[in-house]
Amino acid sequence: MRGFVFDILVMLLLMFMFLVSISFASVYSYRWISGLVFVSSPVVYFSDPGTPNASVSLENHGTKALVTVNVPSIDLELDKRNAIFYDTFDINPIDQRIINLTCNWSWNPTAKAMQIAANRQAMTYGGECIAVADIDISQYASARRRIFVASLVWRTAFTGSGTHHFDVIYISTELSRLYTIGFRNVPQTGRTGDSITSDILYWSTTGWRTIASRSLGRSTTTEYLYLSYVTSWIDFSSWTAYHWNATLLNSGSIGSGYRFTPNYVGIGYRTSTTRVSGTVYFDNLVVTVDAYPWLVNVTNVPPGWRVVLRSAAGGVISTAIAGTDCVASLNVAPPKVDLTVYPNYRDGFIIASGTIEVYDDGNNLVVLKQFDYIIGGDVYRFNGFRGYVLRIDSGVAQPFQTHLTLTQYTGCSDSYIWIYLMNTTGILSTPITIYRGFATSLSTSVIVMRRGVSGIAGYIYVVAYVPKGARCSLLMEFRYSFSNWATYGINIVNATFVGV
Repeated sequence: MRGFVFDILVMLLLMFMFLVSISFASVYSYRWISGLVFVSSPVVYFSDPGTPNASVSLENHGTKALVTVNVPSIDLELDKRNAIFYDTFDINPIDQRIINLTCNWSWNPTAKAMQIAANRQAMTYGGECIAVADIDISQYASARRRIFVASLVWRTAFTGSGTHHFDVIYISTELSRLYTIGFRNVPQTGRTGDSITSDILYWSTTGWRTIASRSLGRSTTTEYLYLSYVTSWIDFSSWTAYHWNATLLNSGSIGSGYRFTPNYVGIGYRTSTTRVSGTVYFDNLVVTVDAYPWLVNVTNVPPGWRVVLRSAAGGVISTAIAGTDCVASLNVAPPKVDLTVYPNYRDGFIIASGTIEVYDDGNNLVVLKQFDYIIGGDVYRFNGFRGYVLRIDSGVAQPFQTHLTLTQYTGCSDSYIWIYLMNTTGILSTPITIYRGFATSLSTSVIVMRRGVSGIAGYIYVVAYVPKGARCSLLMEFRYSFSNWATYGINIVNATFVGV
């Protein structure tokens, strides 16, 4: 009996050990199978868009992105100078930068301007006294470009009568032909305004011809001791001439019989009589190609931000608000200035030692910079970064909802950063916003993305302005849902912006 019981116990023990071994084998087998089945590609994932200055590293099959953006540090730079000639006449330019074609032009060292006696008449070119910039502009005219000429002008009181022309000149010295664009002035008694006409004229050896003429009534524009200006352009693609002064005053089509290619541009004065005395002055001559000489543009400025141009003395010359195109256009044409009150005012078309300031939409000064010369037609760039930092790809054709949330940020002192989602149709979300180093918006709005060409569904787009040496590190969650947020996926973005 005792032996039988012992045999039974041994059998039970062996059965228990067998069952336990089977149990352990099942758990091990299950875990091994699970590990094989888990390998799969994510539905929505990041890719490197290949944007300059943005370095992208991807992990976890593209569901985690490490992005470093080298942002050109906050600054202002001259991006393009459209002036092919400019001169303040602070130093005598005659026979150096200015060619005296007709009459006896001279340089006034007190006014620091070109001057001509009011009774001078040329023996050629229809009596026009002409001084031109020493630069051949025929290549631009032949290329059918737009050539602009601008100059300050003023005069002393005239004694005597007559009609007087204050012009800018387009001339061919080889063909003895010219265009004059400017004001025809008949002085009236006192300083209450003269009778003026906007004239666009053509001259050849057969005489003067009118291209366009428009009476402007009575005005102080060319009244004595008022600073004014003459500005014009000719579009050599359409053969149209224009006269501008604060607004478009006059324009005219140049007929085929009056067309020629000029080789010089400059300033001109003509009078109908020698029985007059007085002096006419021209200053700050600017010649530009395909750019208005009365505007200075500052690009890459956030919409709503303000740009201020100041003179060397600190006075405000112009103020502009950046539009949706991120451009602030500063007007550098001078106001009409009474020279009996401000005899030395010359800030027009050329601003010597001028300063450009940029203010954010909270009126905080972001940057200021002084330049030796700020010239009409200049384009300045407010440095920063604009571009895609990540591409969002999808493995399925079904549309999905997306939004981006900022979960953590460090550094960012005095930085301005806007982070958007954008789909392939160009629709932008509202942004995550870092403003002067503080997060003022922690999440984008929701936008819908859909897989398009090459699997691309959208982008993370960034606008950033970062001071030199500053770092701004952001941790963000990109969430997406194919089920109206009943379920959703999360990808991770670590982004660092460095001012360089």
